[in-house]
Amino acid sequence: MGVVLAAGFGSRLAAEGDASSTKPLLVVGNRPLFDRTLHSLEVAGCRAVVIVVGHEAELLQRRIEVDYTGPLPLIFAHNPDYQLSNGLSVLCAAPHVGDEFVLTMADHVLGDELMRLARDHHPPPDGATLCVDYKLDTIFDMDDATKVLANHGFIGAIGKEIPTTTASTPASSSAPAPCWTPLRKSVSGRATCPSPTVSRPSPPTRRCQS
Repeated sequence: MGVVLAAGFGSRLAAEGDASSTKPLLVVGNRPLFDRTLHSLEVAGCRAVVIVVGHEAELLQRRIEVDYTGPLPLIFAHNPDYQLSNGLSVLCAAPHVGDEFVLTMADHVLGDELMRLARDHHPPPDGATLCVDYKLDTIFDMDDATKVLANHGFIGAIGKEIPTTTASTPASSSAPAPCWTPLRKSVSGRATCPSPTVSRPSPPTRRCQS
């Protein structure tokens, strides 16, 4: 299962003067970002994808349903409180994921090699695996990047404002069962997610990994 977070404002894009701040619809190299993201999850072996929408939800959902021609069934979950943290958007996808899922953002461009690693990897039963980029000198906007302090293969700290950084994060592969409880505690009392809005019917039988 794949999970795509696509609920945000796209405020940085709007600040650059783009008329539409719906980032997943932005065309990069003749291909919309959402299509690149869904292709990445195809490479990762996902059987279906949950797309969490919020800002411009109807427009984004309609465009993806019309324009996406790939094999993945799509489930749309709506986060009405998309102005809050990304953790809430992840929780909106919780009812639809199974034992493992690959989590990414709708505006991240990911290489096929990375997604094949995600496909072939299984995180520990009591935790999650985070894919990180150690090439810090290639990060375009370090101030906005989600930064990671890695220590012998473990995460010492993660966030946009941690003082010391060894890597940046583009995507993650996670085992959900141990992750939901602390995530729910972190957003407790701030908002709730409704049921999914639309489920796209499954295509003909297709073999691939979760």
